[in-house]
Amino acid sequence: MEKTTADILRNSFSDDFVNKMKNRVVVSHHKYGDLTEAKQTKQRDEIKNAKYRLRLYEKTGNPEYLVDVANFLMFEFMEMKGNFIATDDDENSKIV
Repeated sequence: MEKTTADILRNSFSDDFVNKMKNRVVVSHHKYGDLTEAKQTKQRDEIKNAKYRLRLYEKTGNPEYLVDVANFLMFEFMEMKGNFIATDDDENSKIV
């Protein structure tokens, strides 16, 4: 029997994680202001911030940092300095 999209997402996706991402963005907005305005007034490196919080997660095991990592990567994605190019068959897309 072929699995439905709902079946696949039930086992391979976390709505809870995405909701935590959204909640952190809203809280950060109230603490630090609008993301667009913040980027205009202060230079930020989203990748460096993501890597820093990933190291914190590795040290502490606190999954809050994983949510922060995802948000920083999302902010980087939103800036889209290049074109999205799917690399499904590329050697770089393998799971390690």
